Amino acid sequence: SHVIYAFCKQVLDDSRHYYKFSHIQTLIDQLLVGKTLILKTDLGAGSQINRKEELTLGQIARISASSPQKGKMLFRIAPWFKPLGILELGTNLGVATAYLASANSKTPVVSIEGDPELVKYAIRNFNQLKLNNIKLIEGAFDDHLEAQLITNEIQLFFIDGNHTFDATLRY
Repeated sequence: SHVIYAFCKQVLDDSRHYYKFSHIQTLIDQLLVGKTLILKTDLGAGSQINRKEELTLGQIARISASSPQKGKMLFRIAPWFKPLGILELGTNLGVATAYLASANSKTPVVSIEGDPELVKYAIRNFNQLKLNNIKLIEGAFDDHLEAQLITNEIQLFFIDGNHTFDATLRY
């Protein structure tokens, strides 16, 4: 119970503002007004009828990018557990990835994204934020997950891709 109390006080109740939040919020603000049209390919649970759809960058950011609240929570969780490595399934535009990677620039973050268009924008976003501890892999989770678990010391997992019950249990 001491560990749960410490987690609640040090992570859940922490409302401090870290300067890195401002950099990521600037990126989010830019994404939200993005007018660029993107042909989005969904390999996950969403968009069951239309596997490909054309959306603006801003629409994608509003629909599926992690909220600042979730991102800040991830930022606080990552250093609390002190993982040797982090694995994220579902990069999207890279907002949650940016929060995870910003928490400790020495902790490697591996993120897998199936949509090649989103991969391009995520890379651009990581470069803008000068995040060098992210390895972004393009492809289906099932094609890359096992190899990443074998070759990396992953101790923290963030599953934010295919949200179906079966897929989540499989991962």
